[in-house]
Amino acid sequence: MKNSIERSPAIENTDPDDIAGRSIQRAVAAVLAKRTAAKHDHPDAVELRLISYDITAEPMTEGNPPETPELVASYEELHPNQFDPEQWPELLPKLEVLHNKFPDDAKIGNYLAALYSRLGREDDTRLTVQDLYRRHPDYLFAITAMIRIHLNDNELEKAQEILKNRFELSLMYPNRKVFHISEFVAFYEMIVRYHIARGALDAAQSALNVFKKVAPDHPELGVLQQVLMIGNLKEYLAQLSAPKQRNKQGKKRK
Repeated sequence: MKNSIERSPAIENTDPDDIAGRSIQRAVAAVLAKRTAAKHDHPDAVELRLISYDITAEPMTEGNPPETPELVASYEELHPNQFDPEQWPELLPKLEVLHNKFPDDAKIGNYLAALYSRLGREDDTRLTVQDLYRRHPDYLFAITAMIRIHLNDNELEKAQEILKNRFELSLMYPNRKVFHISEFVAFYEMIVRYHIARGALDAAQSALNVFKKVAPDHPELGVLQQVLMIGNLKEYLAQLSAPKQRNKQGKKRK
């Protein structure tokens, strides 16, 4: 005999974490659907992005400050080891010595700032980035790192002053036709976070779409997707609370 009571698939899984996750996804989907509808009413709000340059994973010197043979040899040792946590204790003093010896070398300064950041040494990271940007204000990694500091400090206007509405690499470096993948990732990671910070979530999604097409397997992609989801959820919650706030203000006026 067929059981007359059938369990609804909608409540079959009662794992609280899973239910919460689906609720968040529905909330974010509602925000995106509303925003998509608004785009049809205001087509000019759609942001068009074009990539008019090549991206390579091969070593390149274009866009980097002048290098010496000693520094080039150091890069070959430092670059692969900076991503290996087991090498960090030994790598840090070498980098600090090189930085003291070559304070004007942008790559060494960038490597040192990145390692300080990975080690959680925020004050040292900040000081190194500030010095790097002061010495090399046109160096891409100095620009992205400095903007990231301003965003973390909620100093959006200072970030805007550096970025100057240059939302594409070809706008920042109009004479360059080739960029390294690490430059692309650093730039677009910063652009996504910048748009989220200013509440331009459509623009953030547009930039994230470009990031995903170019670097679909990069670990930073998942991090940015989570950050953007949180931004969408905050917008959804703000929309929910807005009518309540208006009702409270109306009652006070009465």
